[in-house]
Amino acid sequence: MATLSDVAARAGVSVSAVSRVLSDAPETRVSDETRERIKQAARDLDYRPNSAGRALRSARSNVIALVVPDLINAIFIELVRGVEDAAIQHDYLVLMGRTEDLEPGDERARKLLGEGRVDALLLQPGDRPKVVDAIAGFAEQKPVVILNSVEANTPGSATMPDDVGARVAVRHLIDLGHERIAFAGGVPGNPTNVRRESGFRAQMASVGLDVDPKFVTSFGYTAADGERAADALLNGEHRPTAIFVANVNAAIGLLS
Repeated sequence: MATLSDVAARAGVSVSAVSRVLSDAPETRVSDETRERIKQAARDLDYRPNSAGRALRSARSNVIALVVPDLINAIFIELVRGVEDAAIQHDYLVLMGRTEDLEPGDERARKLLGEGRVDALLLQPGDRPKVVDAIAGFAEQKPVVILNSVEANTPGSATMPDDVGARVAVRHLIDLGHERIAFAGGVPGNPTNVRRESGFRAQMASVGLDVDPKFVTSFGYTAADGERAADALLNGEHRPTAIFVANVNAAIGLLS
């Protein structure tokens, strides 16, 4: 396995110059020709940096933790793909976990977040709000972004325009001629569910359509929850002619 010394000898420069160039150190002062010669020498020798040693020197692991409720939801699959694409561009690895593995005071949470194994955390709380409490200590030391939820006392968040998506979906049903439209929502009080229901109600109101209270349910985001919503909405004499389902997994259950 090639070393920094091997690369330096091949490029005809000092070991410190090779180290600075290959680590993209901001204080590096070498010509473009020398920089390219060093990088070409590293490629020729198939040089691979010692990740463990580099992590010790820089106090960085170049690993980001991504914690999601599950990998069944189609949205989470797209989320993982996006995170990995961005991480690769910046020479980071992604370590995945589940929210079930994060509990306040849990040993697994301490090992994942409290021992320098990751540099930052992306967390999708899902339907378990207490999971945010499990990262309280970590959030004071490292960057944390909460996904699809806005939580108090957390550094940052990134959410989807759920209300806009709901309005688009309901507008489509209205354009098809439906007026008795039901809402099969997710977990009551969940931020995504609140935004989607808000969009549903706003679009109905924008065209002068009333929302029948009997046509609004909020059971959850699983296929079984979708089945429960179907039972609640379709078993009465007064039935909706269309249903806006706030989650793809619940929609599968409702369709079944």
